[in-house]
Amino acid sequence: MICPLCLHHESDIFCRDKKRQYNVCRSCSLVFVPRNELISPSLEKSRYESHENDENRQYQNYLSIIADAISQKLPAVGFGLDFGCGRTNLLANLLRNKGHEVISYDIFFYPAQNYLESQYDFIIMSEVIEHLREPSTELEKIKELLNPDGILFIKTKLLPETLKEFENWFYKRDMTHVQFFSNESLSALSALLGLSQPETIGEDLYLFRNNR
Repeated sequence: MICPLCLHHESDIFCRDKKRQYNVCRSCSLVFVPRNELISPSLEKSRYESHENDENRQYQNYLSIIADAISQKLPAVGFGLDFGCGRTNLLANLLRNKGHEVISYDIFFYPAQNYLESQYDFIIMSEVIEHLREPSTELEKIKELLNPDGILFIKTKLLPETLKEFENWFYKRDMTHVQFFSNESLSALSALLGLSQPETIGEDLYLFRNNR
């Protein structure tokens, strides 16, 4: 079965639960759901529409921590893209308050394609990469939008250390989460895109620099 990240043709069954199967790539170690087992885009969108984060103080505090960690790695003024922002552009607004210009894009909620017309000093994928149906294609597109020396920020939870932990992991129970990264697969992502090796800058938050 083809890996959706590195496109390697060999993978093994990692485990299976009552809802779907999980394979692991023999090349990049990505754990992924076979693409014929994904939920429909309409069901995926309805899942996101159930999120009510705009007025959620806890969620606002959560995004503030992310914005603070990101802004510490940026120049005084930067031009960025919040890719896959979901229903809300709160993260972009937090970074605007810190002096940055930020565009929000989401395939369902902010679908305007004019974001492709710019180059960015930084791109944020906060809890996005685990949702991508075609990560190889999407990440190549993201890389091309980065300025030389631009920064890609990825926030995602990494695989638990053991299969037993994975089987009981809350993160995989979300049916919109269709691949799961480890340190090995994040390193493979760096190599595939020509980015620096990931630097941990916060809880589940990783920085990649464009080496172009």
